[in-house]
Amino acid sequence: MRLMESFSYRDPNGMLWTVPAGYVSNGASIPKSLWSFAGGPWSGDYNKAAIIHDRYCDTKARTWEATHLVFKYAMLANGVSSMDAEVKYSSVFLAGPRWNDEYIWTGFWGWPNRVRRRLMALTDIDAPETRAAQTIARSREAAWERAILDDVQKSVEASGPAAFDIRSYTPPTTFDQQVALNEASEVVKAQGILTPQEQLLLPQDELLKYERMTALPVDDPAVLSNSATLGEIEATIQLQQM
Repeated sequence: MRLMESFSYRDPNGMLWTVPAGYVSNGASIPKSLWSFAGGPWSGDYNKAAIIHDRYCDTKARTWEATHLVFKYAMLANGVSSMDAEVKYSSVFLAGPRWNDEYIWTGFWGWPNRVRRRLMALTDIDAPETRAAQTIARSREAAWERAILDDVQKSVEASGPAAFDIRSYTPPTTFDQQVALNEASEVVKAQGILTPQEQLLLPQDELLKYERMTALPVDDPAVLSNSATLGEIEATIQLQQM
């Protein structure tokens, strides 16, 4: 979506947020898992809020905390109900982009999963088996993320938007990208058939089974291995820039 005219919004804290004419909003700052129950980023009464959010996630001119918060403020100013605004804000707070002076990552669970994914994506990238396993693992993560956002919605509805604080929320389960990728790789290795055209065929029932989410209790010992060091993040950024 290309903005034909510039517009500005001043939030309750007095901060002015401006989107210039010609800006192209692609909705990338709104997690796709949110689209499934909230509609696309330009639908309904939260389209202007989504454009502001996109713009400042692109420029990173303000902190990620302020940028996500103005998404809620702008929705409320545009007539979105307090319940819907809190759910959508909470969703981008959890799964949306974050940044500081040195790094960019995704969501509060983003460093371990996304960093590993980027590192893995740079190895054996042309192998059909690798691509298939990564696709299955990503599908399972998306299913888990949708379940978490559904739980957030239920939590907001239970406590009320005024009492709910996403900063104090703890997901009931967590997702281990490495576990999901290892399991998907085993399925591909055992069930996959590689054609002469280098197309990978998988039995439909197996594919559907392993596209389902992998969720682990938060206190599961396996989660302890789900970590990334700053060195790994730096290596990822350096590799991506090469």
